[in-house]
Amino acid sequence: MPGHRITCPYCFKEFDDGDVHFRMETVFKSTDDFGFSNPDTGKQYRSAGDIIQDPDLSEEFREGYIERFKVFSGFLAGDDPKYEEFWSRFGGTSEWWEPTEGETIKPWRRPVHDPHSEPDFFLDGGSTTESGMLYKITDACGRETSRRVCPFCHNPLPDLYGQYPVKFIPVIGASGVGKTVYLSQLMRWATDDFAKCGINAQPASMYTRRYCDINPVEMEKPLPVRTPPDELQQPLFLDLSYEDEPGRAHDLTLVLCDVSGQLCQIGYDTLAVVKQAQKFAPFIGHADGILYLVEPRQFEPPDPVRGPQAVLNVVHDLFDAHANDLNRIPVAVCISKGDTVAQVVFGKSCIPQLEYLKNGGKYRPVFNADSYNKLYEPVYGFVERLSFVLLNTLSVQYPIHDLFMVESIGVPVAGLKNENGEYGAPSASPEPQRLVEPLLWMLNRFGFIGSTGFINEPNDWFCPQCQRRLHITQEFCPDCKCTEDGRWMCPLCGTVNPAGTAQCSHTEKGFLGMTKRCKGTPAWK
Repeated sequence: MPGHRITCPYCFKEFDDGDVHFRMETVFKSTDDFGFSNPDTGKQYRSAGDIIQDPDLSEEFREGYIERFKVFSGFLAGDDPKYEEFWSRFGGTSEWWEPTEGETIKPWRRPVHDPHSEPDFFLDGGSTTESGMLYKITDACGRETSRRVCPFCHNPLPDLYGQYPVKFIPVIGASGVGKTVYLSQLMRWATDDFAKCGINAQPASMYTRRYCDINPVEMEKPLPVRTPPDELQQPLFLDLSYEDEPGRAHDLTLVLCDVSGQLCQIGYDTLAVVKQAQKFAPFIGHADGILYLVEPRQFEPPDPVRGPQAVLNVVHDLFDAHANDLNRIPVAVCISKGDTVAQVVFGKSCIPQLEYLKNGGKYRPVFNADSYNKLYEPVYGFVERLSFVLLNTLSVQYPIHDLFMVESIGVPVAGLKNENGEYGAPSASPEPQRLVEPLLWMLNRFGFIGSTGFINEPNDWFCPQCQRRLHITQEFCPDCKCTEDGRWMCPLCGTVNPAGTAQCSHTEKGFLGMTKRCKGTPAWK
């Protein structure tokens, strides 16, 4: 078996797929459920002691019954210390669960066993996918289980989690910017929106499939409440796949985690905020990309201390010793509730729709740079006018970033009232816009999809020779082989020369010890 390395989306420990533990499909509430008795006398056994003390049993049967009883006892429902210890850090919350017909045992109370160290609880070595990943096994009572859990924290792993490369994306932002609303609408429309980009997107866990039902964004229904500061929301899993033109398969799992906004705000009790935020630090510190939501009201009035840049400062501090990792992490800054400022930014009542691309009747799995770049300058100008401090913080602390404007609702929010009091709700069926665009940009940055052309970013630079626009991750202009400050690379020997020089400075010893100077000149000469 080739093996797959898996990173737990909860505790972030790494392990091989063959090291997963399993929650049992067979589960008993008490020893009475065993139906365990002497076939000759009918005497019921409710403990190993009952078996030992039965004078009617032969020693051979007694030993066999005791072993069977020990195995059956391993299927009793009960507390899971590893699982409980993990969730105790987050206010005692736990994974979301919706009972199915006939199911009364909460999933985290199902017994967990390790196929390697506890083989008595299994009938076989398990089944693997075509790529060799262990994903299901048969328990000792003959029932098949695919309830894989992390061997360290015993949190559940989605059905085929670990089969594809994984990218972790925390969703951050101050309280009230609409993270839960954004994620609910994203999950509702992900399959359709990604399909229009030529990508098959499938929710990979029951919680992901039900997220928009748990947090509905519907006409005249109350909008989702804010995430409590000490509560951990289960991650959302999306499996993405497509085939390129030569027929090669591309697969990726996105893991999005909603981080409570109150953990990313600087208040008067900053020490308490930092202490609370440290518990959530792994979800940010292991990020492959960051999705940062900010709403227009945060820009007014300008606040150099608690403005939208404050959240980024907290996140930067959470990276602590490995803050340099932020130099490689793409950060999508999303202005939520875009329709509220669309007139100011675009001269229209709503933000323009995302344009999808087709080739021969098929949607193309690429980032539409042309569509995005039309919006880039107006959005950048809007942010620059209202919060240059935010742009400066991004430029210094998060070199790879870009600006987006999204709309999660798209219709006016009406103030309504019911028996529980007043609440806000969409006045009509929601019409979200451009929700998937920030993720498409990240997918391009991850190398998962291509682009129709150059994608404008705030930290871009211009070649001093040809004025070509280039990303900060590109040190040299590919045409002129020079840097932003004018240094140039010799096309003959590769030496980097100071700005303003006309000939390469590289020298080497030649025939008879004579010094020879490279004759290379700048590529644009």
